[in-house]
This record gives sequence, structure tokens and C-alpha cells, in this order.
Amino acid sequence: MPTSFPSAKLLITALMKIYQITPEHCSEEKIGISYSGAGERGVVHLGIAKAFVDLKIIPHHIAGVSSGSIAAAAHAFNPGNFETLELAIKVSKGLRREHFGLSFWQIFWRILAQGLNLQSLGDLEGLKKVLEENTPFHDFEEMKVPLSISTTDRLNGQEVWLEKGPVVDAIIASSSLPVAFPPVKSDGNLYVDGGVSDPLPLFKLAGEGCGTIFAVNLGYAGETRQPPRNLLENLVGSIDIAYYQSNRYEVALINAIYPELKVIEIKPEVAFNLPPFSFTPEKIDPIVEEAFQKSRELIIEKTK
Repeated sequence: MPTSFPSAKLLITALMKIYQITPEHCSEEKIGISYSGAGERGVVHLGIAKAFVDLKIIPHHIAGVSSGSIAAAAHAFNPGNFETLELAIKVSKGLRREHFGLSFWQIFWRILAQGLNLQSLGDLEGLKKVLEENTPFHDFEEMKVPLSISTTDRLNGQEVWLEKGPVVDAIIASSSLPVAFPPVKSDGNLYVDGGVSDPLPLFKLAGEGCGTIFAVNLGYAGETRQPPRNLLENLVGSIDIAYYQSNRYEVALINAIYPELKVIEIKPEVAFNLPPFSFTPEKIDPIVEEAFQKSRELIIEKTK
């Protein structure tokens, strides 16, 4: 973006105020990690988080959105070793379509019961129960590294950052993909997937003073895909494309607003052939290991 024109300078100044970014506040030594939405590829985030731990990179702040919020929470709770990440991997192996309310019979009975008032194909009550019973953390205040989880206010369309109270509730609110899952009601608010307003949070981390931001982006990357085989694949794939375009603009915009900010994209090519909400436990270990090895190499290469 050219910055020599007054209108461009005014726009940049206005955006910096909106996102509360001040150049003197950001420090290259302060590291931020942004975990994007990723759908069924959320387990890839866990392998990437292990690479940061292995390389002894301790972030100043972590942001997560949608399925990326699970890895973000596990990483923020214990950024110094693999224990919580390994637990999250173990939990992932136990997930089934039933935990997302997306088995054939669950969808069938939901359509039969709600008819034209159907709000979603599935629900996240099963996932919420699994996370509450198997995660070692409860509230944001327990995190070793400050954690922010993004969701979207369905009534006014604004990005909302959840940073207090129960972490699992925030994860569910951030992961409520429209049509696939119903909006989450909380304290008079109605939340949907955080990726609707910001699928790859970067400005939030800059606003927290992070001058070096690792953008862990596992969404669609512009490659040619196979035609969707069903409604869910069409829905998730189309949303993924929309998120991809939003991510491109956000990276370009933050570089234009604050060119001294170091944005390092980490995007290992792993598990892009998984269909939506398909959980195959026998594949998770090799997927995580491949993500760990590839992202470790990327981090080393891009931080030389």
C-alpha cells in the first residue's frame, strides 16, 4: 500500500487507533503466536506447538481462533514442555463425529425435530464435555502465557476477545462454525466462530506489544481442490476459501500499517487431504510428527 498519499496515511493512522497499535509499544523481543482456524487439521497445530517448545521459544502472548484455540490453550498453559500438548493429542485420538453431533442419526433426528427451524447440522456439547473432563486447566488466569481466544458477536458482527473465565467455554464459542454448529449464548451475547471476523489474529498480538509474530496459518492456500462430495464439504470448503482471502489481506494490511513488524508465516503442508470432521486416530500420530518436523525446519529457516 503506498503511504505517500494523505488519504493512505489517514487510513493507516485510523487503523492503528482501532487496533491500539503504537510502534514504540511493539518490541522485536516480544514474541506472539497466532493459531488460525483449521477445522479437522487442528491436530496439525499441536505438532507445530511442539516445535516451538522443542526450540525453547517462549512467547509473550498467544492468540487462538476456532480449532486453533485448543492448541493455543494447551501451549499457553504449559509453554515449557510437551506434557499438556501430548494430553491434547491423546484427547484428539478419542474424538468422533458423535462428539460434534454430526453422525448420520444425530443429524437425521435433529432435522426431524426442528424442521425449518433448524439452526445447525451438529452441536459441540460432546466436545465441550470431553475437554472439560480431560484438560488440566479451567480459567484463563491459570495460563503461564497470556492467552486470547477470538469469537464473533453474531448480533453486531464485531470481533470479541475472550480472556477471562472458563477456557473451554471460550474454545466452544470460538469454534461454533455457522450452519455446522449453533451460536453460543453467554451473558446475553450470541457468539459464532471467531474465524468469521478474524481467522488469523495478528493485530491483536501487535496490540499486545509483540514485534515478532508467528502466524500459524493452516487454512486453504489457494490450491486446486476436488469438487465437494456433500453439503458439509461444500460449506467448510467455501468458508475456508473466504478465510484464505481474509488472511491474505490481513497480512498485507499489517505489513503496510507497521512495516517494521516481523510477521513469520508457519504453514507446513500437512493433512490437507482430510475430509471435514473426519477423525482417524491411527493417522493422528504421524500427522503430528510430520507437522512437528516440518514446522521445526520452517521456524529455524525463517528465524536465521
